[in-house]
Amino acid sequence: MPVRRTLTAALATLTAAGTQDVIRPEGRKDTRINIGPDQNRIRGKKVETIAAQVPAAVSERGTLRLGASADASPPLGFYATDDRIRIGSETDLVTLIVDTPGLMPEFEQVSWENLFGGVDNSKSDGVLSDVTVTEERKEKYDVATYRLDNTAFEARKGSGWKVRGPADVAGKTVSVASGAGDGLQGKIAATTKRGSGPAEAYGAAIDHIIQDGSYAEVLKRRWGLSDEAVEKSEINPPGLPKTEN
Repeated sequence: MPVRRTLTAALATLTAAGTQDVIRPEGRKDTRINIGPDQNRIRGKKVETIAAQVPAAVSERGTLRLGASADASPPLGFYATDDRIRIGSETDLVTLIVDTPGLMPEFEQVSWENLFGGVDNSKSDGVLSDVTVTEERKEKYDVATYRLDNTAFEARKGSGWKVRGPADVAGKTVSVASGAGDGLQGKIAATTKRGSGPAEAYGAAIDHIIQDGSYAEVLKRRWGLSDEAVEKSEINPPGLPKTEN
């Protein structure tokens, strides 16, 4: 059973019955997830060759201004048991990526529909918040992949509906989140304004944390999401196709 769904269910139970800082998702005996404010995150070390790839304005500022969704979507991003500290697998990966060129993250928490506005007007240097690569987005943005977008169909228990291919979905009414990949296998990427420069540095940082093992430590040991890992970052790979209006 996917960690995303079981963690969401576990958090709902905690909301009703009190809180605890460590939980174990259903069916994941070897996965203990810390949802308290004291995260003890895995941190990276500065790599000078990657720092040299960061645009001069960002390097001089010393911070990477990033748009992040304020929505609660465990285990990707949500608030710790103190309802103040933002935690999640995306936050952990972003921390590692930003550590590698020796920068400090500066997060702007906004609603999903406002994530790209900061990139468009250059108030943020990019978005690292569960953004799927699509052909339409690539017309405006450069991307560097860092995770697979594993999604699933969910139906009422006992309905007997199983999805093995497009024919099983034809004629069905399916609800999807705004901006979602509609059940297709996608790739999640760091997203920046097209031609602005940081995408290559993001890609190099992602490749570095994959090679040194810290990437796997975050996805597997901390969040149980090893099935979403990529072998390397890709700059502007093929994305999900445009949808017909």
